[in-house]
Amino acid sequence: MNNIIKNFNAVLFDMDGVLIDSNSVIERAWCEVAQMYDREISNDEMIKHIHGQPGPHTISALFGDLSAADQQKVQDYIIYIENTAIYKPIDGVAELILALHKVGIRIGIVTSGWRQKIDSVIKLLKVDGCISVIVERDDVTKGKPYPDPYLLAIKRLNIPVNHTIVFEDSSSGVKSAVA
Repeated sequence: MNNIIKNFNAVLFDMDGVLIDSNSVIERAWCEVAQMYDREISNDEMIKHIHGQPGPHTISALFGDLSAADQQKVQDYIIYIENTAIYKPIDGVAELILALHKVGIRIGIVTSGWRQKIDSVIKLLKVDGCISVIVERDDVTKGKPYPDPYLLAIKRLNIPVNHTIVFEDSSSGVKSAVA
């Protein structure tokens, strides 16, 4: 841990797949909403357009031909499912956050998720007092894979970018962090 302290000031975590195991909830929600419109979502579409992507991208890519009202219904359904689901924490992540916080490392969450879900995850992990910055979907115009979410977190923390470690699990998230 001492080497981390010397070289880094902050650790930024994606939420879905990094802090919580949410893949099954997310996949189920999108498949259910697709069935409402007599559609199926392929494995390739799941990887390319759902995991690690903000909802507006997914809706545009997979439901772009629907009316604005139906696209809103799709979004409302996904938000409801994601905000009310019960998630399992990734093993060891709460302990890592607590240990990093204890030695003075600032912790952030950078996610395409909604605030209600973020707040629930923070409570689930019991790390309420450890989080220094949160960047959520509505904080940026261009989400992951663009660098905007991570650049905003760095700006809010007022630290150099090379003093930050990022934990990501999706290709769009990794692209965002690297950029």
